[in-house]
Amino acid sequence: MSNKFGEFLYELRKERNMTQADLADKLDLTNKAVSKWETGETMPETQQLIPIAKIFNITVDELLSGRRINSQTIDGQNHINYEEDKIMSIKFILMIALGVGIILIGVVTMVIMDYLDIYHDRYVPIFLAFVAIGAPICTYAGMVKSIEDKEPSANILKQGKKLSLAISIGVMLCILSPISIVAVSERFDETNMAILGVSIFFTLIIIAVAIFIIYGSLWSNYDKRYLKESGASKVKSEKKKHREKIIGTLCAAIWMIAIAVYLTLGFTLDLWHINWVTFLVAALLSGVVVVIVEGFTKE
Repeated sequence: MSNKFGEFLYELRKERNMTQADLADKLDLTNKAVSKWETGETMPETQQLIPIAKIFNITVDELLSGRRINSQTIDGQNHINYEEDKIMSIKFILMIALGVGIILIGVVTMVIMDYLDIYHDRYVPIFLAFVAIGAPICTYAGMVKSIEDKEPSANILKQGKKLSLAISIGVMLCILSPISIVAVSERFDETNMAILGVSIFFTLIIIAVAIFIIYGSLWSNYDKRYLKESGASKVKSEKKKHREKIIGTLCAAIWMIAIAVYLTLGFTLDLWHINWVTFLVAALLSGVVVVIVEGFTKE
């Protein structure tokens, strides 16, 4: 038996950011009943069709046919949604381009300053400052895009943007943290300067970790409550989250190793003048990781 009804009901529910429990409450039923409708195990009783149609502002005919029947439907897709998706895609591309552009400006600035024999304790902090601006922009854009793809309501989207901003700030603090050590590296033999540099470094790291723990947990709850999928879509969502977790873990490890290598080679061998290449290698490796993981875990 075709499950157009169940699939359409699921789509309608997600458009309104309603859980199965929310819909069940409105109909004075149990979650299990709604779940069975969506999986195609059962169909609603005749007297329940009108209330369902009213909740989603559609006709009973549309509900039973499993699709909207109106003048805005073109080849089975809603033209308005298509235009909205197009606008969101353009915004996403522009934000990513902005973030990458800022990082590249930092790289060019660092290369020029190195060529002019400006010492590392000046050009490296400038480079990291550019990265600390560009990387969070890319992080924020990616997180917001993942929310917008689920077509949430304005309030839910606003909540998601706040969480995305907080996590992006955590990324910024992580990247900014080495600046304090690099900036005082020339005077690191002075106890007060060494203590100041290390103190600022660990303070920023602690704040960043606290942000990741607190807002990461809130993001997880937000994702489960408002963006969670079910059925076949849930399987895809789980695969996607697993893939993103692998990518995030590997990239975080790469950048932590890069920072450790940078500081170690700088303080032990005084290779500050060329050691910035470590971060370029880390960026390239992160890109390779994304490509490989995406390829091997493609849905």
